[in-house]
Amino acid sequence: MVLLPSTDDPGFPDAVGAICREHEVDLVLPGRDPDLVALADAAADARSPIRMPCAPPHLVAMARDKGRSAQWCAAHGIPFADSVSTDDPDAPAQVAGLLRTWGYPLICKPRDGSASAGVAAVVDEGQLTVVLSRPGLVLQPFIDPPAAEALSLDGSAGWPLFWEIPCPDEPAVMGLIGPDGEIGPHLCFTATHRLGRNEDVCLSDDPELNDFACVTIERFRDAGWRGPLNMQVRRSADAWYIIEINARFTGGTAGRLHLGLDEVRWVLSRWIGRDVMPPWVHPPVRRVNRYLQEFPVRPSSNG
Repeated sequence: MVLLPSTDDPGFPDAVGAICREHEVDLVLPGRDPDLVALADAAADARSPIRMPCAPPHLVAMARDKGRSAQWCAAHGIPFADSVSTDDPDAPAQVAGLLRTWGYPLICKPRDGSASAGVAAVVDEGQLTVVLSRPGLVLQPFIDPPAAEALSLDGSAGWPLFWEIPCPDEPAVMGLIGPDGEIGPHLCFTATHRLGRNEDVCLSDDPELNDFACVTIERFRDAGWRGPLNMQVRRSADAWYIIEINARFTGGTAGRLHLGLDEVRWVLSRWIGRDVMPPWVHPPVRRVNRYLQEFPVRPSSNG
């Protein structure tokens, strides 16, 4: 284990680069959203020893900013949920248009957030007024929301210590694009989240979602995207929309392996130029559940 500076430290890329030189690292695979932009910038510098299978820096930065994601996708013919940034001076008027089209509830999320931190459902004008007063947030329609009772909290007998809006069977797509633009395999799946973590992943057989995935991945490829392409999506009454984009292997990577997508092996082989991992030989399943495992903590024998 090596303790690195924080991502926003100017010395972070050099510290990662030093490790790459010392250990002759072939590829850096980021596991956290906050690291993506700094590492992508470093990897784009020909003098840097950091190599990373990812999109160009400007696309990584776009994906990290949910407000910019909507604008970029609209410019490239990719359906993305209507999004309003609270940093935009015209945000109140834009939200009014959002409500005319979609109505309540809305979803509020940090522009550069991850792991569902800071995400909230906005269900009335009072909440919306507060949200619009805060910088750095994005509002989107809550496409295919849960039942209304799931968005309200009964405090008549006291407030629950733990509470969240249920998020079962959320659809998503994992796509892969090689360094030369080769489109690799993709997987359509659903995930159930609890407190921002994947609780299970299930294979999706929805043919319309698969068609949407094929067209969308190709458009991302044509716009210069390379590497992993994770898309959280929602379906309205008549269309599919992306609601978030991610440029890395995500928390569902191990689960998707059991569903049949060996994404890490595919990416490593394309960027390194040879197979460096044995193929996954177990037959795919349709559902993967995640359970916590308990580990006893005992005093060290070395004191």
